[in-house]
Amino acid sequence: MAYCYCSLLRIFWNKLFKDRFKILVSTLPFTFIFSNIFFFKRTLPSHYLKMMKIGLVFFFINYTVSFFYLESSAFVSVSINRLYVSIFVFIFSVIWFKDIFEELNKSLLFEETDFQYLLSSENFYFVAGVFIYYATTFFLFLSSSLIFESNLYFNDFWVVNIIATLVLRIFLIISVWKMKKA
Repeated sequence: MAYCYCSLLRIFWNKLFKDRFKILVSTLPFTFIFSNIFFFKRTLPSHYLKMMKIGLVFFFINYTVSFFYLESSAFVSVSINRLYVSIFVFIFSVIWFKDIFEELNKSLLFEETDFQYLLSSENFYFVAGVFIYYATTFFLFLSSSLIFESNLYFNDFWVVNIIATLVLRIFLIISVWKMKKA
């Protein structure tokens, strides 16, 4: 649901800021970070809430640092913000997987469930898709300014993002499909 909100907001911002790329680039990280916080706050135990609040403070610090690079290069600004959002997603995805596998281990000890529970969970496909997407595009966005400024053809590298986005959308579709079946 959080990524549906994020996609709708992105469509709205594209219409609103169509000629102002730098404004659009500077506001998109908010949708990424808040949609992830919304999702992980809903799915993780409440004792991780303090960690999320600390992460939000670091996000605002990171976000203000990225403004210093916005005028010189939008790619550097995007990379700075994308780096933090990726680290945030990695940390909380690993925490989510750790918690779900600990829960699965406890239930396997008492022979109450099997791995089908994991495959039938819509949250599993959502977290796995987001984790795979950010893991795949992490270094691409980190080095996008360098690739763009070199003589290399940027679109050759951008195929990685296109394939990662396709995999993410497939996982999100499966997640929504599992949600409707439940």
